Amino acid sequence: MRRNRNVKIVATLGPASSSPEMLEKLFRAGVDVFRINMSHTQHDLLRQLHHDIRAVEARLQRPIGILADLQGPKIRIGTFAAKEAKLLPDDIFIFDTDKTPGDATRVFLPHPEIFASARVGDNLLLNDGRLRVEIIKAEPTKLTTKVIFGGVLSDRKGVNLPDTVIPIPALTEKDRADLEAAASVGVDWIALSFVQRADDVAEARKLIAGRAGVMAKIEKPAALTVLDEILEIADGLMVARGDLGVELPLETVPAKQKQITRAARRVGKPVIVATQMLESMIVEPVPTRAEVSDVATAVYEGADAIMLSAESATGAWPDKAVATMDRIAQAVERDQLYRGIITAQRTEPQPTSADAISSAARSISETLKLAAIVCYTGSGSTGLRMSRERPDTPIIALTPIATTARRLALAWGLHCVLTEDAADLDDMVTELPRDGKTSGALQIRGPWVIKRYFKAEHDAVGADQWFDTGDVAVIHPDGTLQLTDRTKDVIKSGGEWISSVELENAAIGHPAVAEAAAIGVCHPKWDERPLLVVVRKPGVNVSQEELRTFLQGHVAKWWVPDAVAFVDAIPHTGTGKISKKDLREQFRDYAWEA
Repeated sequence: MRRNRNVKIVATLGPASSSPEMLEKLFRAGVDVFRINMSHTQHDLLRQLHHDIRAVEARLQRPIGILADLQGPKIRIGTFAAKEAKLLPDDIFIFDTDKTPGDATRVFLPHPEIFASARVGDNLLLNDGRLRVEIIKAEPTKLTTKVIFGGVLSDRKGVNLPDTVIPIPALTEKDRADLEAAASVGVDWIALSFVQRADDVAEARKLIAGRAGVMAKIEKPAALTVLDEILEIADGLMVARGDLGVELPLETVPAKQKQITRAARRVGKPVIVATQMLESMIVEPVPTRAEVSDVATAVYEGADAIMLSAESATGAWPDKAVATMDRIAQAVERDQLYRGIITAQRTEPQPTSADAISSAARSISETLKLAAIVCYTGSGSTGLRMSRERPDTPIIALTPIATTARRLALAWGLHCVLTEDAADLDDMVTELPRDGKTSGALQIRGPWVIKRYFKAEHDAVGADQWFDTGDVAVIHPDGTLQLTDRTKDVIKSGGEWISSVELENAAIGHPAVAEAAAIGVCHPKWDERPLLVVVRKPGVNVSQEELRTFLQGHVAKWWVPDAVAFVDAIPHTGTGKISKKDLREQFRDYAWEA
């Protein structure tokens, strides 16, 4: 099922759109990625939605992305004795640390970090920006403010501080629990709310540990001042115009949207434009002309994806909203002005071989009017580089990794197809590219490299003075060396190599697995096949087939072990490493089932 557009559509799930029947209807209408709002989703429902989406994916044979959107920290005031208070312009109003219910002169603010950070002249926005006050006196336990825009303020309304960088983490305890649940179940993207600094993204990235892409939501003015730093760490950006429009003057939001979109395009990372794109379709079957123009603007800007929120989550016509957005996007991309606008915004390639090849592929395809650009991608980086070029030619991204295909469902112009792995390392003796992806046997030479071991009769180096370290490694374009395995632990199956470390790391990602080790066991047809040895977590059960099914979405199909052996403990060396030697001895007589 090929989409007739390049920009992707993200739809938020909710009461109106969570049934299996509606999920399939939405996908057929044009959804490429489903968003799960963790503010309103319990973990049981998260698992059910994930299962139902994957069932649609299996039936229709097209990769579908899943994005889990974390709630983030919510700053709220306390309560009022009368449930609300009316604030008039020029009134003096106090925020303090007194838990007593408030009145028309003061209210409790249960956030000591604000008192420590706020300064005279800073603004506080209340109730989604409907009320605004300015700090005229800042004390350790009290903020005295002057009302600029008045109105009615009721219990536990939200507070925004556009002028203040608040030293609170982007991840609350709820967010941490939601993140782990989402990553464990196997979502493809995790969106981080209220990012203020690059460290916020770094913390989330550490917790996710490669199990999903990290989407930084730009909805704080502070994030705009360090946008390049955030982009360096994040895998993608979301222009969250709701809170951004609260904390910034509304008239500045379109320019900020363009700034964020172009920054993401420049580095080739996906960017989503979100919030109120077809807001009227929550209750109406057709959008307003202004909303159509808003969606079209995002498409003209070259955004990777455009997103529906309440329109698909709680609206009366979720499938119509998706179909409408699909028609708008197709109409824009057929416009004779569209190609010129996209080309004018194209980023010049960096002086790297990858950029040069991507740029050349785009130029060749457009000059020769080719039917498609086909690229093979394992990690997804090649696909993203090709997407950054925004070619006038469809891009077919071939990958053996289901998780890669699902993650790339968000990227502009990519039509992902799952295929067999075409990699052949030729027994790791051929000099391999330094692309950060291709692995091979690590050899070194130099004046301080050993030539012969003590009392050995033969040299340890070859004719060209290369010393084989016994390690398997990848070398990144910037020269960084990453060790991935030991050659003796790599599994050779049918002439191809399987990394035991990568297979083990994928297995550890399953919530029921406490420890895993992969070893090669002699096979009558394939020389060796991987046997996965697993220690279950206490009180948790998982079957062999469940684990093998889980791994199919994380590694190449031919990497998936033919069998899983469950044990009480895995042997370790004196230094705490898994003893593959003892493990191979333990399973020396293992016989494959016929």
